[in-house]
Amino acid sequence: MLNNTGVKNGLFLGLASTVYSHVSYMINPKMLLTGVAYLAFIITIYFMYRAAAQERKLNEGILSFGEALKVTFLTYTIGGLIGAIYIYLMFNVIDPSLNDVMREVSVEQAESVAKFLGAEDQLDSLPDEMEKQNIQMSFSMVFLNYLVSLIFPGFIFALVISAITKKENT
Repeated sequence: MLNNTGVKNGLFLGLASTVYSHVSYMINPKMLLTGVAYLAFIITIYFMYRAAAQERKLNEGILSFGEALKVTFLTYTIGGLIGAIYIYLMFNVIDPSLNDVMREVSVEQAESVAKFLGAEDQLDSLPDEMEKQNIQMSFSMVFLNYLVSLIFPGFIFALVISAITKKENT
């Protein structure tokens, strides 16, 4: 199983993204929930591309679009699952106060959008409304986010990387 390029790179992706996320968390827990978290896409793209390049090398320089798609998407699927498990553990076992941080960041982001749109008059009730919603990073929420991420960015990244790395037999 570890001989499979997609599995191996997926495990590396999961490990690398987990380490990146945990270092971000240790610097400032809000980093786990803000734009800095999107830098993890670079890690994701790197390992997906690496998987396709390794697979092409194993096939003596030939890699069909379908084979590239299979190995890149498998890499994302495994890495994303490891990342989802990490997020669930962070919010529910390691530091449950992250749910409060998530709510705080959500209020800050909503306030900034409201100010941008000129709707400052709606801001007074915003923190109370968000508190009533009691957003928690439950297992079902993490799992749903993981499933959605399989489509975007997972499958979209896999399509683009596969188109770039494919090399048909001429």
